[in-house]
Amino acid sequence: MPMETEPEAPSFTPAHQQDSIGNILSALTPWAVLLLPEGASLDPLERLERCRRIINQVHPDRCVDHRAAAAVRAVAGAYDALSEVDGYGGAAVSTLPRTVPGSRWWDVGGAGDIDRWLCYVGNARRTLQREVQSDANVLMQCVHDTERACEHLDRRRGFARSRLWPSTCCAGDRTGSVSQFLARFLDLMLHLRALHRFCPLRGTAFGHLAELEAASSEAALPELWKRLVEEQRVRDTPQLTALTNTSDETGVDPLDAYMATVEEMLRGDSLQPGVRRACGPVVETPSPLRESVPKTASSLATEVLDKHSPSNVLNLAVGCSVGLPARSEDLSGRQPLQEELLGDLDSDGSEMDDL
Repeated sequence: MPMETEPEAPSFTPAHQQDSIGNILSALTPWAVLLLPEGASLDPLERLERCRRIINQVHPDRCVDHRAAAAVRAVAGAYDALSEVDGYGGAAVSTLPRTVPGSRWWDVGGAGDIDRWLCYVGNARRTLQREVQSDANVLMQCVHDTERACEHLDRRRGFARSRLWPSTCCAGDRTGSVSQFLARFLDLMLHLRALHRFCPLRGTAFGHLAELEAASSEAALPELWKRLVEEQRVRDTPQLTALTNTSDETGVDPLDAYMATVEEMLRGDSLQPGVRRACGPVVETPSPLRESVPKTASSLATEVLDKHSPSNVLNLAVGCSVGLPARSEDLSGRQPLQEELLGDLDSDGSEMDDL
């Protein structure tokens, strides 16, 4: 069921109600920023929902405190740090990561935009954690592809290196659990949707946020994932895998190798089984038709050129082309078709009466 986007009741405890923004800004750990006990273990969905509620309460669009913007950055940064732990399965961080203004999802848009992005990621987690259990390899490949897309789009915007970019220390680590890869993918999805209007499931960037939401809505998530799985299975077929491995070893362009394979298949299908050769000219089977046709054409041309005028040769050639028998009489003496049909019409002068 989709998450509600309306602001909910404050999640602060009575001890925090005196100066909640002050408590957020003075916190030294991600758990303290989210007003949680130190080292508290929350389900990722519960943690996301808690972050969303706090941001709804302290965002400058809904709070007049001059410290509201700093509080939003602190809360979002704390959520981002704990999400990083989920994505890499490492130890919990003790301090908040530094952020570059303008290059994080909480730096763009208003309170409503941030709320929609977090709701979308929450619903994406609910949907994908059911779908990806049987397609862990597809999810892993999708994460690596999305990391490269993130680095490319960030560089185009002039952003500094981010933890969401491909990491050399983790490039060979393909043994993570499904939950770790899913957390990493959702982190990338949140960043790409907010800052680049990019859908990792479609692999497409959109010119407007409305186009992005229409093309990759929450209802379309299951279908988009199934399509991504199917595309990955086609890419992993034995034929294409062998072709890619061969091209890597020989240095041949994969497209050229594929087209050469298709051409060879077409050439083989077009030849007779007993005529196909690996190289050299194709052997032609003798046929009486091949021998008789040139002789007949040559004799017919000589006979025609000797007995008929050029115009009659053309008429005779047309007749032969449609299967009419050749005639030896001189066609130049034939009566015109108009005279055969109408006969001799003698004028009686009546046509002059109309003048």
